[in-house]
Amino acid sequence: MNNIKNIIIISALFALTACASQQTAYEKITRHYVYQQAAQDSDPNFQTHINGSVKLMTPFFKQFYDAGIKDKKDGITPQQYKERISYFKSNEFLSSMTGTTQFISPKVHTEKVNESDRTDRQKKILTDNIIAAYEAGYSGR
Repeated sequence: MNNIKNIIIISALFALTACASQQTAYEKITRHYVYQQAAQDSDPNFQTHINGSVKLMTPFFKQFYDAGIKDKKDGITPQQYKERISYFKSNEFLSSMTGTTQFISPKVHTEKVNESDRTDRQKKILTDNIIAAYEAGYSGR
């Protein structure tokens, strides 16, 4: 009887671990960003589609992760690294970025958005996650 119990427990454990997926650093950062932004939404009639947003935002954060990898490979100096991080925090960087928001689907409503028009809290969330993706790529996580 004990053997059957152990077999069932071990089988369940294998089934659970087989379903767990390993996410890359930039995928984790993207998911974190989407959850943070969803928490900032104050409209009770609106709900963020988390999985769809993560799927759409992953390439955005991957480009900063890849830039960190490239900079590490190119051997930038610590001063250049600090300058890059400072640039990511600057208003110049945020105002150079534009994106789109979708309501329901691209056919229903798509709106261009300049990131510098967002609230200070939303800007901080975005820049913190961009920097996290860049640092993850630079440090090889």
